[in-house]
Amino acid sequence: MFRGISLGKTGLVVVGLLGLGLLTGQPASPDLVDQDPTAAAIDGAELYAKHCASCHGDAGGGDGSLASAFDPPPTNLTDVATMAALTDEAILEAMSSGKGTMPGFGSVLSAEEFQAVLEYIRTFTADGTDE
Repeated sequence: MFRGISLGKTGLVVVGLLGLGLLTGQPASPDLVDQDPTAAAIDGAELYAKHCASCHGDAGGGDGSLASAFDPPPTNLTDVATMAALTDEAILEAMSSGKGTMPGFGSVLSAEEFQAVLEYIRTFTADGTDE
């Protein structure tokens, strides 16, 4: 029902398309574009480079440009034993809330961005085999 008028499925589709600007040739509003499910995937490598590499290093070795300022030093994300012992949940919690000398990024990154960074850092110890 649209202002007392029953539109049916076709009418609702037309109203939706008009709202998105698809039938009028007008661009959709920015808030609708941001909600587009076909938007580009979040780049975990880019987020890692921006928020993590200065401490953990470009390749995750715990040897970033700021690493020497921390005691204990940043985690070596390429150490297989260390990373195998850390659950995804523990890593996500550390990224969000912080742990030890690492600050939390809970107010900076979204849940989707945390997941993308987690998936990226897991590649540091991936050996390319399917076990």
